[in-house]
Formats: sequence, C-alpha cells, structure tokens
Amino acid sequence: MNRVARLPDVPIVAEAWVDRFDPRLRIAGLVTAAIVIVVSTKPAVWLLMLAASFIAAASVGLSPRTLLTRLIPVNVVVLVSALLVPWTAGLNSGSGPAGFDVTALDVVGEIAVKSNAIVLWMSGLVGTMEIPTLGHALIHLRVPRKLVHLLLFTVRYLHVMQEEYRRLQTAMRIRGFRPRWDGRTFRAYGNLVGMLLVRSIARCERIMAAMRCRGFRGQFHVWRHFHFSAWDGVFVLGTAALLAACAVLEWTS
Repeated sequence: MNRVARLPDVPIVAEAWVDRFDPRLRIAGLVTAAIVIVVSTKPAVWLLMLAASFIAAASVGLSPRTLLTRLIPVNVVVLVSALLVPWTAGLNSGSGPAGFDVTALDVVGEIAVKSNAIVLWMSGLVGTMEIPTLGHALIHLRVPRKLVHLLLFTVRYLHVMQEEYRRLQTAMRIRGFRPRWDGRTFRAYGNLVGMLLVRSIARCERIMAAMRCRGFRGQFHVWRHFHFSAWDGVFVLGTAALLAACAVLEWTS
C-alpha cells in the first residue's frame, strides 16, 4: 500500500513586537540611541539607556545565550582596555603603582556601559530583522547602494566561503596533513589561504556573470515597499519619551 509522505512539523515562530514597526524607523531609532549614548556625559543617562536596551533586547524573544554570545566580543575588548588603558592613558591624576593611573578605570567603565548598551540596542531593534529587509531600509535611508550591496553580498556568501575553507581543510587532512609548529605547516596554511582567495575570485566572477544574465543592472527590485502605520506612531512617541528623559538627566543631574 502506498503511503503518503508526511512533511515534518515546522514550528511557528511568533512575530516579535518590534517587527510591527517600519524598518526605517527602527534603524533611525538605533542611530539616534547610539548618538545619545556616545555624546552623553552623565552616568545616569548611560545607565538609563543600558536598562532600556536590555529590556528591548530581552522582549523581542532573543535567548539569554544569544545575547551573551553577542556581548562577549565587546566585553573582551573592554577587558583588554581595562588591562592597557590605566598604563597608557597618561592622565597622571590618580594614585597607584608607578605608571598606573587609577582614574583611567572610570574611562574603561564608561566604555563598557556605552558599548554594551549600543550592542543591546542593535539586538533589540534590528536583531530580528532579515538581511534583505535591512538592505531595503538602508536604500530608503539614502545609504549608498554600493555599500548596501557590499553588506548584502558579504552576509550572503560568508557561509559559502566558510564551507569552501572546510572542504580545503578536509582535503589537506585526507592527504595526511597534521599541523605542527614548523615551516612546512606555515607554507601549507599559506597555500590554503591562497587557494581560498583564488576560489573566492572565481566564484565572484561566476556570480556576477549569472546576475548579468538575469538582467542585474546595479539595483535589486522588490515587490513590497514599506509604509507607515499607527504602530509607528507608538514607536515615535516611545522614542521621544526616552530621549526627553535622557535630556532631563543630562541637564539636571
């Protein structure tokens, strides 16, 4: 008896609340928040923006592991800064061992709070946005098309290059290659990088030829354009309220 193949159940991913807003407003809100965080000089503003960014990132459905993964590279840089800045800041206004400036740790703390707040805002506002949607919104915001295309192609083909690297590495292992700390290993890795570059250039030429055959003339055409809705008014009001609170803290605290 013939059996009808049953498709596997595909889990339905709930839409995040931030996806109801126009992507152009989300990008503009991210840029505005980043500017406020960078130019502010009051710790109260930094902490307010950090708390708001954490709430925004946690409320869009991103898991704590995902948020931690995105924050690790930033905090590694902060940790390196904490080890180097006190010795190289040259402020000479704090007490400590010879050449060590304790007051420079305040600068490191400021860097840590601001950088983490900006990354959390990125996760909350554009972390759930699809890459084609992001590129479409950037075009509407008058970002140069070449930069947008570079972003789209980079994201699209990063994993392709990663798979190519894995194939080359697997081929080396099959042929008996075992990495050691010697000249032969360095030459082998140099050849690996060279082959990866050559194959990347060849793939780029094939992709460009395929796109030209399909009529590509430097512009991606989309069938659905953005439009503002009542939800966008809520986003604007919320952003304005947060900026007003930051202004009050900046000028009164």
